[in-house]
Amino acid sequence: MTLNEERAPIGLNTSNSPNIATTDSKFPLNDVFQQTDLPSLGRSIFATVKPNGPLAGIFTLTDSHHTTDNSGTYNPDKPRLILKRSNLTSFPSKPIMTELTVEAVRDLEAMYGPDKARTYVAKMLRGLCNNYENEKTLEFLENNAIETPALSVSDEANSETMMFEITQRVQELALKMNSKTKRTFSAYAVIPYRYAASIMTSFSYNTGKNTTNTDNLLVANFALMKYYVNPDYDSETAYVGLRSPEDPFCSSAFFGNYGSQLQTIKDPETANDVIVIYNRFGLTTNPNHCENNPMLYKFKFTK
Repeated sequence: MTLNEERAPIGLNTSNSPNIATTDSKFPLNDVFQQTDLPSLGRSIFATVKPNGPLAGIFTLTDSHHTTDNSGTYNPDKPRLILKRSNLTSFPSKPIMTELTVEAVRDLEAMYGPDKARTYVAKMLRGLCNNYENEKTLEFLENNAIETPALSVSDEANSETMMFEITQRVQELALKMNSKTKRTFSAYAVIPYRYAASIMTSFSYNTGKNTTNTDNLLVANFALMKYYVNPDYDSETAYVGLRSPEDPFCSSAFFGNYGSQLQTIKDPETANDVIVIYNRFGLTTNPNHCENNPMLYKFKFTK
């Protein structure tokens, strides 16, 4: 896997944080904000890349075993490697207005101490970024995942039964993504709230371990499969994809991290300095993801 940035016309800013205004160096909260590791769902389940320009492409190599030539049929006598590309869809750096004033931050610093107050505020601000990233990640999954038959859980009163039936379907889909092309068995599943509870309960009871992490929505970790709770409480859809930390080439999708910063602006009505967040990121599927050989699946739960 390689990341390619196309050069922008001369005069355009192609820094890691394009379209983001310069931050006041006397604003120490921004330094703490930059160091706060509170990953959104997209940052947790997708391979992360750091583009250096406004236009970027993800490249992967594949063999011709599951492709066709110009005649529309596979020719086993002419194996070849094919370079594929998918463009990173970048979302605009829409400012997030927080209504949090610098004066309020200083009041918190005076009460709890600078370090503790800034850490707390930075986590809250990072959480606002994550809300937008989670929203776009779920839209991305819904638009790109290949739908499979719905799953009807046989006994919703039995956590163990629910856990086995859900994990069975998830593992089947992970194996299916490796049936035509061997990729990776490291995978993830994003499960609705009401069904994630059975996985959390059974996992903790059977293993005696707690791998839940509210910071990145992780609720269980079964060997090579990680389970995340869907941040949309009303969702009835589960998503399954591949995610290999050792080999991003095999990951189902990519999260482009352009960067985020805090800036202060003057409120014209109150004349207070208000904190604004600028956050820019992009998403794209693995170029090898296609309807005939998917790397992302989804299924709904039915009663």
